Amino acid sequence: MCNKHEQIACSVLQSLTGTITGVCILNVVLGVCFIGTISVLQSLGHPQATGWVSALGASVIFGSTGLPFKTDSLESVSVDPILFALFSSLGIFLVSLPLALVLIQRTGEFFFEPWSLLGSVDILATTLLAFHTVQKVGYAKGPAIWATTGIVFSFLLGAVAFHETITGMVAAVVSIPCLVAGMLLILSCQATADKEVISVITTTEYTHVPTIDGEETAKVGVDKVHIELTVTGLSTCSENCEENDEPNNTQANNDNQSNSNNILLGLCLGILTGLVDGSLMAPFKLSHATNGIETYHYLASFGFSSLTTTPILFVLYNVFLWFRGRPISKDQIKLAAIPGTLNGILWGLANVMSVTATFHLSMRIAFPLTQTCVLWATGWGMLYFQEIEKTQETLGKLGSGFGFFMLGTVLLAESSSSDN
Repeated sequence: MCNKHEQIACSVLQSLTGTITGVCILNVVLGVCFIGTISVLQSLGHPQATGWVSALGASVIFGSTGLPFKTDSLESVSVDPILFALFSSLGIFLVSLPLALVLIQRTGEFFFEPWSLLGSVDILATTLLAFHTVQKVGYAKGPAIWATTGIVFSFLLGAVAFHETITGMVAAVVSIPCLVAGMLLILSCQATADKEVISVITTTEYTHVPTIDGEETAKVGVDKVHIELTVTGLSTCSENCEENDEPNNTQANNDNQSNSNNILLGLCLGILTGLVDGSLMAPFKLSHATNGIETYHYLASFGFSSLTTTPILFVLYNVFLWFRGRPISKDQIKLAAIPGTLNGILWGLANVMSVTATFHLSMRIAFPLTQTCVLWATGWGMLYFQEIEKTQETLGKLGSGFGFFMLGTVLLAESSSSDN
């Protein structure tokens, strides 16, 4: 039997995993553990191991950065994505601040890297585009779209713009269609589930996530009754219902057209997100960091840059809204504060590991490996949000997609030199 301390630990863990916020907190703890492991490997003088562990940690945590987008408060109320990005910049700063303090303690100085300003603008654009993408096509689909685009674009950017050596051209050429095929297979699984689930569910609340507010619980219950009545009505409808068939069909066609437009718009936004996200390591490469200390100065500068550029743009945007008579309300600020900050902390931890991996492995290897985060994101969609039906056919496609994707990343790594 479990002792008292184990029971308390199990109770706390169960409570955390029951909410999206709690899951995000657990991922923050996991990210800190990865950072600690990386620090130990660096102190022992294992640069290659540091790079690979950094890539793995970035992949895992990047795969969870979209979880705050699915917070119930953001689903029930339309929160301005720029407000979300503002709190996200605060989270990034909270990660960078202790890094800057450690640098000052160890080296006695801290210098600001100007190229980090460009990086902070890049992540702001990425956050805004990713937020809209997830709202249009869902959490599992969004990362799949922008990760595929980002992997290919970052590989080409590293080879063309930064002249990173390709040691195996055949492997490089074959890797790209493998990555694309893997993502298309994953997307096909999600699309099958969407047809069966999204077409009937009229709310984005998740029944396995406990809610505290009674009104929200009641709302979910009403939606379930509505679905049951609709299905019953369809099964018992007789000839007297024929007069209402045409309006219902028209409404259904309009809904299908709206869903198709959302998917198309989400696809375009996801591709654009991938292009912006795929260039995220370019400012770091332009900083010409030659050692670990310079790399971490860039990362610390990134947090300070995020806390500078985003608030300035937010103030200008809010002034614009104020003149139009639509200023951001205090209620929106309260709703966006926690999920936005958690998103920034998660992204900040993943970015530290991503940049560390880029320094030790090269941009063309590190970025594609970190973008295997789509595998973790798909896992969250299937296991936590129940977005993918666990049929034999679907699991077969999912396994094949993962296989193609991992084959593509291995070929990409093999095609590249480990030297910067």
